[in-house]
Amino acid sequence: SNNAEEIKAADKVIFPGVGEASSAMKMLKKSGLDTLIPTLKQPVLGICLGMQLMCLHSEEGDTDGLAIFQTKVKRFSNSVKVPQMGWNVIKDLKSDLFKGIKENEYMYLVHSFYAEHCNETIAATDYEINYASALQHENFYGVQFHPEKSGKEG
Repeated sequence: SNNAEEIKAADKVIFPGVGEASSAMKMLKKSGLDTLIPTLKQPVLGICLGMQLMCLHSEEGDTDGLAIFQTKVKRFSNSVKVPQMGWNVIKDLKSDLFKGIKENEYMYLVHSFYAEHCNETIAATDYEINYASALQHENFYGVQFHPEKSGKEG
């Protein structure tokens, strides 16, 4: 939904993400969600691009994000296959978000950009480099992987 009242009344909010950062941010600004989302008090889960848009800035389209997470989003180099597509492990799990999920569990990812490590990193993944595959700040959570495609663990 892009209805502010409906979103504010929700018990939890899923901020999905498929697409391109600058286009998605333009849509958020047009609907006013760019100012609403950072004020939410209920649990908010950003998935893939949703997580990336909650960061400070993305190299994709030179896009300023919502600045919920204090990190930047960078593009993988051309020394690896881009996008990273398929199964990879998450490790260094540091949040109750992962209750019942084991270290080095496989999750499904599809992305060309990644969040750099920061104090809010709650999981990491290796692909060319070690990057933040999950972030948390207060009631805001972000995961680079797609829980809906990651089987039971997702």
